[in-house]
Amino acid sequence: MKSNKLKIELGDYFRKGKLPKSGCLYAIRINKEKHIVEKHAMLGSEILALIGQTAETYFLVQKTKKGKEFINPFDIVDFTKVGIESFIAQPNACKVIDLEQFYKEDRIPVITYQYIIKINTKRFTVSEEKMTGRQILALIGATPESHFLRQRTKGGKKLIAADQEVDFTECGIERFIAQQRNCDEGFVSDESFRLPEEDELFLKNLGLPAEIIKEGATRWLIIKGYLLPEGYTSSKADVAILLHPQYPQVQLDMIYIHPAIQRVDRKLIRQLSNQIIGGRTFQRWSRHRNRGNPWIPGDDNISTHLDLMMDCLKAEFKKR
Repeated sequence: MKSNKLKIELGDYFRKGKLPKSGCLYAIRINKEKHIVEKHAMLGSEILALIGQTAETYFLVQKTKKGKEFINPFDIVDFTKVGIESFIAQPNACKVIDLEQFYKEDRIPVITYQYIIKINTKRFTVSEEKMTGRQILALIGATPESHFLRQRTKGGKKLIAADQEVDFTECGIERFIAQQRNCDEGFVSDESFRLPEEDELFLKNLGLPAEIIKEGATRWLIIKGYLLPEGYTSSKADVAILLHPQYPQVQLDMIYIHPAIQRVDRKLIRQLSNQIIGGRTFQRWSRHRNRGNPWIPGDDNISTHLDLMMDCLKAEFKKR
């Protein structure tokens, strides 16, 4: 017989900030499955039994506004008193998931109690399965204004925006790379091959004409029609990068632009000079990494170098 009792969706009440009533039917979510129960209070073991599991092999977590908290088998969960969003039930071996380890074992992470994420060489334990780029950088005391953030996956390295959300349960993430957004002006002595696979993939996905030309012992990568930051006399230009013979073990340095650009406001740009490349005159921007932002073989590549150089172009407007 169909019940006439009011059915309360705990997740909806949670989102609206409403307190569930007693004497109702309760729709609770365990992982992504919905279960209808008549009791307004249940033991942790009874909630696990709804999915055919016991505390011997599974753990139970409830998600509330305060975050995640463990529910023991004999704990009583009162649906009318606790602002519950949902429940998480997973095998005991998955209480804390190490993303890097799951990546190496080719396993897909699940929604669980905690995650261990790696940023550069440091490991952090977090409780949320979703975090923004800003929140991840905050773990190392950094901000999107001071650092780039990339996530390393099987598909390569991907830049993470400040407010972009990273879902630890959907992405096969190995680790995160945070790098400072700074570079120095001035002269630095230059200490010169197929491109690494990730560079070739980046250039292919960029969708712009690109070529490598050789002049004597020197090789140049030239990307045509590259989008430049706002505030300059051209919105796009050809950009050239000098490829050292020992790249990627040896860093990329500076950026070369054709045709030459100026600030729209005509203010002076320092540390510029001319460089003939392939019979054309490129404008050399003397911008270099410093001790706070060293080149890291394996992490840095053409993509990260272009990100840094374009950030240096943007920084011009903060300096002068």
